[in-house]
Amino acid sequence: GWAGQALSQVSVALAARGEFTTARGLAFQVTDVKARDKALMGIATYEARLLGLAEAMQTAVLISNPSYQGRALSKVAIMRAGMGDAVGANAAIEAIGSPRMRDYARYQLAEYQAKRGSLASARQILPLINDGVARDSVLRQIAELQALRDDVTAAGSTALKIHDVLEQSLALEAIAGALAQRGHLETAVGQAQLIADGEIRNRTLSALAGLEAYRGEERTALWVVDLINEPMARAKALREVAVSRARQGDFGSAFNLAEEIGDAEQRVIALALLAREQGRVGDFSGAGESLQSAEGDLEFVENLRRGDQLLGQLAVAHAYAGDPRQAFETVNSIDSWLQRDTYLRQVATTLAARGEYRLAQESAMAINRETTRMSTLESVAGVLARSVEPENAIGQSRML
Repeated sequence: GWAGQALSQVSVALAARGEFTTARGLAFQVTDVKARDKALMGIATYEARLLGLAEAMQTAVLISNPSYQGRALSKVAIMRAGMGDAVGANAAIEAIGSPRMRDYARYQLAEYQAKRGSLASARQILPLINDGVARDSVLRQIAELQALRDDVTAAGSTALKIHDVLEQSLALEAIAGALAQRGHLETAVGQAQLIADGEIRNRTLSALAGLEAYRGEERTALWVVDLINEPMARAKALREVAVSRARQGDFGSAFNLAEEIGDAEQRVIALALLAREQGRVGDFSGAGESLQSAEGDLEFVENLRRGDQLLGQLAVAHAYAGDPRQAFETVNSIDSWLQRDTYLRQVATTLAARGEYRLAQESAMAINRETTRMSTLESVAGVLARSVEPENAIGQSRML
């Protein structure tokens, strides 16, 4: 019951403070077996860190539930490994009775060692793991860390040892990303093309294209986009290239790229984000043209829910583009009240940041859900307070 759970938590808290005798005594006063086992599991973990392996093992073997006992010994193993006691970690795992749980504990220990950067220790455990998928998961994490450390050759070698398609694909994605970050685009693309999982391959190529666009290498970015063989993935990649050029201030190139996108939805998103960037720098005429083109494409989007989301993005873009009244009208044309509330909030805060306090308040007050409405009004007030001189802020706030 509740009293048993409370005593269990108190006993673990005592163990955390190093009061192990009191903690164990209190744990054995707990009549609920499950609560007592949980207490002993927590005590054993702290003993592994503060006392030693022998004490932790003595407590762990007192746990009656085999599953909890296995989990406790696994925690003890990881704790000892973190303290550099590889022998003690192995001894704790070997004490686990169930072969399946013992194998899983080895996987957890190898994963822990890989994540903390102890790759040699992780590799030593790998041959002991019987579960092939678990072993592949650890290999993938090792490959990812090797890639982050610039040891791309070793990472590639590790990736080739992975049998599971998904895990190998994730490893190759990390390797391709690391290579691209260091300017080795062709090698990165080569790694990306080795990825067997189509979704991950296209995602990786899209990221590489976006990175090249960010660097100003538009031609190279488009070359990478052309390697993507799935139409929607290609449209999203081209959108990312267009948006990246917009964020770099190359609005003409961004507009032309957006117009080349084959999917209407992705085209609208690209043009709306382009309009935002144009509005940020005061190019309201260019923003208006981008929005006019986006609104013309909106009729080709068949999914009504996505249509609402796109209307919301266009409304926010109008707010950036210096057309606050159109922003308010567009956001209010959204059918779903949930979506409308979401974008009314964004429109309100954007308008406030641009000094349109009355329309910001009007947008906030139109929000249906009271909690969202009140938090948005608070945000608008906060923007107002930060944006104008204190004496003006008082006068402006009285208008809200």
